[in-house]
Order: sequence, then C-alpha cells, then structure tokens
Amino acid sequence: MSHVTSLGLGSNTTERTLPTQMEATQPDKGLLDRKSDLTVGDKKEQAEFCNDDDWDKVRRHCKLGLGFLNKFSFDGFSEGGGKGGSLMTRSFDGSFLVKEMSRGDHESLLRHTTALVKKMIENDTLIVRIYAHFKKGQGIYVVMANCLPMGLKFTLLLDLKGCRDDKAMILNGEKVPAIHKRCFSCLQCWYCCDMECCPCYPEERKVYYKGKVKAFTCDIVFTDQQADDIKKLIHCDAEFFRELQTMDYSLLVAYIELNEEDVKQGKISEEYKEAIRTCKYASVQDGTVRLYYLGIIDFLQDWNCKKDIARCIKVCAPKPLSTIPPSLYADQFDSNLGSRIKGGAKEFKLVAEVKSEQPGPIDAVEIEITVGDRKSEVVEDEDGVKPTEPKEKTTAEQKPDPIPESSQPLVSTSAAEPKPDPGPKPDPEPKPDPERMSIDAKATESKPLEEKQATDEPSASDPQTAADDLKTSEPLSPKGEHDTLVKK
Repeated sequence: MSHVTSLGLGSNTTERTLPTQMEATQPDKGLLDRKSDLTVGDKKEQAEFCNDDDWDKVRRHCKLGLGFLNKFSFDGFSEGGGKGGSLMTRSFDGSFLVKEMSRGDHESLLRHTTALVKKMIENDTLIVRIYAHFKKGQGIYVVMANCLPMGLKFTLLLDLKGCRDDKAMILNGEKVPAIHKRCFSCLQCWYCCDMECCPCYPEERKVYYKGKVKAFTCDIVFTDQQADDIKKLIHCDAEFFRELQTMDYSLLVAYIELNEEDVKQGKISEEYKEAIRTCKYASVQDGTVRLYYLGIIDFLQDWNCKKDIARCIKVCAPKPLSTIPPSLYADQFDSNLGSRIKGGAKEFKLVAEVKSEQPGPIDAVEIEITVGDRKSEVVEDEDGVKPTEPKEKTTAEQKPDPIPESSQPLVSTSAAEPKPDPGPKPDPEPKPDPERMSIDAKATESKPLEEKQATDEPSASDPQTAADDLKTSEPLSPKGEHDTLVKK
C-alpha cells in the first residue's frame, strides 16, 4: 500500500503517491521513514511538504541530516529587504535561509521542480540550492542555502541583474538602506531627479543612488582562471533560465577585503582564517586579499501579463530595463555581467601553519636553500646554522658509494695527492717460527744468508708489500743462528 501526500494549491489539490519502505529501491540506512520524520522550526512543528521526493535528492546531495529543518525559529522572521517585502529568517548557524513565498512563486516552483533539482545536483552552477518547499498554516515557505557566510563583515555586497536595477546592499562595509522610486511617491520633489544639489534630496537616497551607480558600472576582478570559470557558469545558468522562461533573477556578489601582510602574519581572527581556507574565489591584488562569494537568487519569476504592463509603464525609464521577456533577459544578464568580470588578480591561498604538539624549543629544523642550480640542506639548531654538503642527484648509471659504518670526514684534510691503487694485495705471509727456522738452518748452514732471504721473499708482483713485511719482522743474523744451534 502507498502513502498519499496532499499538496494545497488554492482551489486545486494534487495527490502524489509516495513509495512505501518495502517499495523503495535500496534506501540509505537511517533514511527509511524520512518524510514522516521531517518537522520544521525549533519547536518541531508539522508541515505539509511539496514535491519532497525531488527536494530530498538535493538534501542527500548536500548531505543534510534529518533534523536540519529544526535549526531555525519562526519567531525570527523579518523583512528580507526585497521589493516584495517577503519575510525571511536564517538558521541558527547561518547555513540556510527560510523565506516566505508569494502564491506566484509557489506555483512556479511546483512547475519547475524537476528541472531545478536536476540542475542543482550538479556541481557546476551558481544557482542557490533549494532544500525544501512546505506549507504551514497560511504561509508558504522555501528553504534555500545561504551563499554568504555568517559572522563576517563584508566590504561590498551587490545585487546584479545586468541592468539599471543593479544596487549595492553593503557599501564600504556599511549597510545601504533601500530608498526606491515608486509611482506612488511621484509627488516628492526629488522624484524626477537624482541631483545632490537638490535641497530636499534625502541623504539616504544619495547613498542608495551612489550604490546603484557603482553596482552598475564597477568591474569585478578575479584571477584569470576564476574569471573564465565564472563567465562560463553565468552563461550556462542564463541558458537554463531561458529554457524555463523565467526572468528577474539576480547575481549576488559579495567580497571581504583583508590586508595581505596582516593575513600572512596571522593578524586576523580564526573566523577569517577559516573563510580563506573555504573560499572558492580568493585572490590578491595591490596588497589586498579579496574573498568572493557568489550566488544566483530570485529565479522563479515567470513572464506574465503583469510584467507586460510594467514594461509599457517603464518605457521612459533608464535603459537597460529588467522588465523584459525571458529570452532578452538571459542575453542581457549574460552579456552585461560577462563583460564586467575581469581577470588580472593573483590567486591567494593561506599557508598551512605548523603547530607543535608540545611547547618547547625545536632541536633542529631542515631548511632547503637554493644556490644557483644546487640545493643545500641546512640544519638550524640552537647554536646557529650549520651547512652540510649538498646532495647530488643519482642516476641508474651513477650510484652513490655505500656509507661506511665509522664516521669519516666529508672533505679530506690532507694536502698531498692520493696514492694510486696498488691493486689487490696478496695474502699476508705467516710470521717465521724460531724453532722451524733453527731446523731449516741446520740444512742450510753452508748457504749464504742472502740466498735464504731470497727464498723467503714474496713474489715480485708486489715488492712494496714484501718490503713492508720484512720491516715488521725481527732481523736474524747468521751469528745468532749459529749460537742457538751450538747451545742446543
């Protein structure tokens, strides 16, 4: 038997059949009854989930646990800063957002769920991932990833559409209040101009307008490789939304600026060190390190009759417009943002720190120093730096000599030239035995001593060795031999 989930769509009700545990094909361990275990909010309230079989694929792809939806509170909702004034809140750890949806966005998400899920489980996209879509009471909500890390101070945060609706949400580290021009505010004296000389021009509007100009005109500098990759992602995502026939989406661009020397010397907090380690787009230029964060949001707006009317009303508005059909919007988004993303910066990575497990002085540290084409190892200890002989590279033809057991000096202290190798030494002769010599002397008394010594000499092949052996043995005189025989 199958479980039935009812999805509320105004007057229409759609029923889906969810597979039972027995019907599921190789389910992951611990996720068998996932749908019934899902609750929302820190109070673990029940909700009606929409197309959750599909969004569960995204959650599995991002390795989210069962209780991730309990890490926010419905009491924390506030206006998110958009034109529609939708309520929004963050999770306790800042990893995802829960946003209230309009009826139109809700129906658009239901239509495009399959295509969006397929796109979001890919790694090569800037589209912010959606984790869940649910109803609770009279509200409709979407849960999406937060592309901006929590707890860091951003230098600049831009909302870019590739048109005159571009704006700065954070400028020079300060939040910019949104002071929009609306048709219902046309009676204000500053409505038809953005001139600072106007006496009634609000200061907040001046800051907001400067942010809009900067957002529309500034270049965004990455490394050459990063710039190429981001341009490709923007192009692919724009083509995807062209197929969906949606428009009005934005690219969030935020960056943090840090002094390069402060980063190298470790004069930054652990939060910023972690941000550098995890940031995908980090670069350095002119002594300033920038950490970039990107994400495409607000991609559920379909083209409808309301947008068609708005386009006619904005006929005199500064160009380019955001209220244009999806195909034109995709071209404008791709070309404008693609032309403003530049290369030229250098890649920056935080060097891993070497930490000692136990405090105390380090006995020796090996350092490799390059001098010309040779590398020398230096051993640095408490007494100073002691260079050693450089190591030569060995090949198959040239093998290093074996290291003797006894320690030998690396460089000979003798100034004389080395002696040539005399070749293999013969076996040393045994030392003469006095008793044997006395017996041999009886038989050879008549022979001169020179003949006896000639018979005892080694072969002529090694005269030097024979001479050395003769020097080490005690000399025997004929007189001494005769006296010994007489006594015996």
